[in-house]
Amino acid sequence: MHRIGAKRLLAGTRLCLACALAIAVISATAASAQQPAPMLPTDPGYIVATETDAYAPAIAAQQYQQASSAAMAGDEELAARVKALEAALKKIQDKAAADAKRAASAPSVKVFGRIHADWASFYQNASLINMAGDFYNGAEFRRARIGAQGEAFDVMDYRIEMDFAGSGQPAFKDVYGTIKELPLLGNVRVGHFKEPWGLEQYGTSANYITFMERSLIDQSGGFCTVGDRKSGIMAFDWNESERMTWAYGVFISQVGERPPTWPTAPFDDAGGTAFTARITWLPWYDEATEGRGYLHTGLAYAYHDIAELRPNGNGRFTLSAKPEANLAGPVLYATNLNDFNRVNALRPELLLTYGPLSFQAEYAWFWISRAAGASPMFDGGYLQVSYFLTGEHRAYDRRRGGPTRVKPFENFFRVRDEDGYIHTGKGAWELAYRASYLNGNSAGILAGQVIDHTFGVNWYLNPYSRVMFNIVHSEVTGRDTNSAGTSTGTVFPVGVMDAFMTRFQVDF
Repeated sequence: MHRIGAKRLLAGTRLCLACALAIAVISATAASAQQPAPMLPTDPGYIVATETDAYAPAIAAQQYQQASSAAMAGDEELAARVKALEAALKKIQDKAAADAKRAASAPSVKVFGRIHADWASFYQNASLINMAGDFYNGAEFRRARIGAQGEAFDVMDYRIEMDFAGSGQPAFKDVYGTIKELPLLGNVRVGHFKEPWGLEQYGTSANYITFMERSLIDQSGGFCTVGDRKSGIMAFDWNESERMTWAYGVFISQVGERPPTWPTAPFDDAGGTAFTARITWLPWYDEATEGRGYLHTGLAYAYHDIAELRPNGNGRFTLSAKPEANLAGPVLYATNLNDFNRVNALRPELLLTYGPLSFQAEYAWFWISRAAGASPMFDGGYLQVSYFLTGEHRAYDRRRGGPTRVKPFENFFRVRDEDGYIHTGKGAWELAYRASYLNGNSAGILAGQVIDHTFGVNWYLNPYSRVMFNIVHSEVTGRDTNSAGTSTGTVFPVGVMDAFMTRFQVDF
């Protein structure tokens, strides 16, 4: 009995110990399961070195989640921007298409104009006053023009321009339409415009000429009726490399071969006809500098039938030319030339530009056919040089064959900054000189010989405005007619004129 009780006691003890151990293990496991995970610091930079390894996986997961969220937000923002850009681009394209459609159905219109305001004072000796009259100091609008131009249907353009200077009444200048890109002919222009006569007269706009006035051979609306604007039809074009241009046309002018004024005088049997042509070639053009260096050559020819200009011997034809000052009167003058039949004229031209330095020269011969008496030959020409002190150059229009707009490296300005300092821009400055000659004495006609020396300073405030200063010294010899064109029977002594001139010019 005693042995059996002891065994039972030992077995109960063992069972209690096993239960206690099981309860301890279960309690420890539950406690471990209920213990919270360690909190990650909001800023990994605050983790001590001993904690880095323990937190590394959790930190990496957090950084990945943050980067993924930022990337998703960035993608959404980029997609929104792209969508807005595509909408704006489509709007622009739709507007361009609408403009193109509208342009295809109606001509475009662009308004343009120019203002040339001149001042001049003169000195004359007694001989020039006797032969040409007294030239008064004064001011004038040399040109005050307004016009419109545009394109139509991709193959046509037009231009209409009126000048309000001079007589005080508007006068036609360029009034024409052009059909472009025709086979063989190239471009055909019909209306009232300049004959293709020479580099300075046809190839260079009055906005871009170096001096205030063109040379003697282009004064008074064209010497011997050649040059300036007439009614006619002209074809013109250029080759693929734009190294060569050509133009030729047939023209009909009114009585006296002068540009018509408004209101226009009617045509009559005294109308004249003309054929004029010009060709130019660029032997050298510096492509790398976009024309800071080039050599231009050219040749113009004109034939004018003027037999009908003097019906019944009424003396309509007048040979005249001013000095290179518009407010002056004619210094080369002869009238009552009733038996002139035809004029043949030839004019070679040359222009060399090398950076800021340029040389330009032209010469012209005028052969006159007369019904009676010897046929005269008049001639004239000029040589000019110019230099830009500020380094610019004379830009070149390769499709027209002549100089175009000068663009200063720095426009003129004067401003004060927030600190009170004044800043200025100098614009472009050009010095120029021209010697010009015209001979009106031949075959018994003593209209005179003129030599002009012109000194010029040009200040380009910007590409569309400039101030010009010119001094012209003119000498007239060999003339025996007075200001009325009547022969005195005695050649006048040398006539001298000095002109001091200024121009403010702006175009748009």
